[in-house]
Amino acid sequence: MNDQNWKDIPITDIFDSIQRGKRHKKVNHIIGKTPYISSKGINNGIDNLLSIDNKNRVFKNCLTIANSGTVGSTFYHPYKFIASDHVTHLKNNTYNKYQYLFLASTLYKQKNNFSFNREINDDRIKKIHVMLPIKNNNDIDLEYMEQYSKKIMEQKINKYKLYLQKQLNNLGEYKNICSLKDKEWKAFKIQDIFITTINKQKIQVPTGSNISKTQLKTGNIPRITAKSDNNGIDLYTEYMATKKFKCFNNFISLSFLGSAFYHEYTASLDMKIHCLKLKNKKQNKYISLFLTSMLNRLSSHYNYGNQISSTDVPNLKIILPINDNQDIDWEYMEQYSKNIMIKKYNKYLSYINKKID
Repeated sequence: MNDQNWKDIPITDIFDSIQRGKRHKKVNHIIGKTPYISSKGINNGIDNLLSIDNKNRVFKNCLTIANSGTVGSTFYHPYKFIASDHVTHLKNNTYNKYQYLFLASTLYKQKNNFSFNREINDDRIKKIHVMLPIKNNNDIDLEYMEQYSKKIMEQKINKYKLYLQKQLNNLGEYKNICSLKDKEWKAFKIQDIFITTINKQKIQVPTGSNISKTQLKTGNIPRITAKSDNNGIDLYTEYMATKKFKCFNNFISLSFLGSAFYHEYTASLDMKIHCLKLKNKKQNKYISLFLTSMLNRLSSHYNYGNQISSTDVPNLKIILPINDNQDIDWEYMEQYSKNIMIKKYNKYLSYINKKID
C-alpha cells in the first residue's frame, strides 16, 4: 500500500446514490426474513429480521454507514435489506463485492471524526472525504482495491480453515448418543450445581459491582453487562485495583434479565451480573455451553420489573439430563455439545471449500 498513489476524494464522487433509510417503529415490526439494518456496530448492523412493507426503504448490494449509535460503522450488504433511519445507504452500480469491502474499511475510519454528540447528519455526510488509491490519470484505482481485498480475504480464509481443522482435531470423533427427547431429565436447584456463598445469613451466588463507565479505561479485559448479544460484552477495560472490580475466569454469567453466556477467559462483571462456577465438577467449555443453553430458558420469565437477584439464583431450577443413577449425566452433556460443534465446523469447512472452488 505504501507504493500506491492516494488521493482525498469527496464521498459524492465515489457513490451515485446516497440515501438515508426510513423510520420504522418497533411497534410496527413484523418478524420476517429480511435483515433490518440499524446503527449496531456488530453483526453487520443487523438488528432484526423483518417482513417488508410498502413504507420501508429497501436496498441491496451497497454499503451502509451508521448516522447515530455506533456512528461511522460501515458494512457491505450483498443481500436485500431494510434500512432504518439510523443508517445511510451508499451505492455505485459499477462496484463489485471486493471494491465495496475496501471502501467499507476506509469509510470506517471516519468514526474518529464523529461521536454520539456529533452524529453524521445529511449535511455532514456529503462533506466526508475518503483517501483512496488512484491511477496515473487520477481516477480511482478500482482494480487495486479489488485485488487488495481478494488478497486479504484469501489470507483470512486460509487462517480460518486452519482454525477449523484445529478445533475438529481437539473435539475428536463424532459419537452416536441418544437424542434429547429420548433422554431422561430431572430438575436441579442452582445451589446444588454451582458454588454459592453466605452473606447476611442468605445463600447467594457471586455477583458483579457497579462501576461508572467514566471510571473505566480502555484495556483488554471484557466487561460483562446485561446485553443479550456479543456474549454479554459491552466493552474492554483495564484492570482496576478496587474490590468493586470483580473478575472471574472459566464461568457462566447470568444477568438479572436471565441471559446466560459462557466465558472461557477472564472477565469483569457489572452490577447484577451473576457468576456461576461448578462446585463438584471440573468446568469445561462443552459442559458449560450445554448448561448455558438450559439457563437461557429462564430469560422468558424475567424483565426489568422482575429481575433475578443474587439471592434468587440459588433456588432457581433447571432441567438437566440424568444417568441410570439419577445423577447429572455430565458425559452426555459434554458429548452432545461436542457433536453439535463437530457438525457445525464441518459445515463451515465445506462451505469455505466450495467458495474457494
